[in-house]
Amino acid sequence: MAGTTYQEGQPLNISNERQEEMLHTMRNYYSMFGLGTKTLLDVPNEAVGFKGFLSQGGQLLDYSIGQFDNYTPIQLAQYVSMIANGGKRIQPKLVNYATEINSDYRVMENKTNVLSAISTPQEKENLKTVQEGFRSCVTDGHCGLRNFSVPVAAKTGTAQVPPYTNASLVGYAPYGDNPKVAFVCSAPTSAADSFSQEVNICSSTVMPQVLTEFFKKY
Repeated sequence: MAGTTYQEGQPLNISNERQEEMLHTMRNYYSMFGLGTKTLLDVPNEAVGFKGFLSQGGQLLDYSIGQFDNYTPIQLAQYVSMIANGGKRIQPKLVNYATEINSDYRVMENKTNVLSAISTPQEKENLKTVQEGFRSCVTDGHCGLRNFSVPVAAKTGTAQVPPYTNASLVGYAPYGDNPKVAFVCSAPTSAADSFSQEVNICSSTVMPQVLTEFFKKY
């Protein structure tokens, strides 16, 4: 995208104008999955997360692997739901409908709204690869949840904030054609700063308990 070649130990030379163009392009793609933009959740004053200030070309590498900008849990939930359901970006909602007092008459109904969807064969093939990657993160032991009662697909995320690590986990279950739940777990400063945080508190403790209860009820 930068039209340049990186050499080890050398600066990443990208013009300021090209840096801004690349950042805009990547943010635009990310927003198609609900990242860095409003999900249109049915509450007022929804936050859009935090956008980093670009000061050097190397930060584009940070952004390309999911750092630099920060996202809200509901944005992450919309993103992973889109991966789980085959590429439909769904408007999240807290309320399905409201009725008159002591009546079944519905005064308001909040219908499911598809905001966008991937459609081309290449896009669908790419999404299938992403889904397989999520599943491999679990089966290869990098994301925990490997011994859970249903097949889970997931991806961990970490951010080093010395002397601590902020741990995250997104995923869905069951893995396959008919997922029932997408989930997000964020645990700030939940571990000591380390470069080996493959299985964090979300994947080892929180989500196994939550998913167990979920599948008991649903």
